Amino acid sequence: MKVKYKCRKCRHILFSEKEACNAHGISFSMQPNETKFLETCKQNAEICYIKDDEFLPWMKEQVETADWMRGKLFCPTCSSRVGSFDFVGGSKCQCGLHVLPSLHVVSSKIDREPMICS
Repeated sequence: MKVKYKCRKCRHILFSEKEACNAHGISFSMQPNETKFLETCKQNAEICYIKDDEFLPWMKEQVETADWMRGKLFCPTCSSRVGSFDFVGGSKCQCGLHVLPSLHVVSSKIDREPMICS
């Protein structure tokens, strides 16, 4: 099932599961049996990461405004804060094995919604 992510405040579609990944850079669309090696990693379910090569134009614009350093990520429609980015720090996953993607969105600021395919 395909999923789209919307701003919780204004319901603007921010991104789809194509751009989203977990802390290890694995797409959410992958089947659970393909990620068994991650069972020991207690990943934070409150954070959704965006793959570096999948930035949408509105994301890239905000990152470029901050000179690819660090900053907050805002909904392009209502300017509500939805996440942040840090290209300086290079944070690691709780398991200590993987460097986290630089841009993340907080789950409490967005809604997940199945895409209706025609």
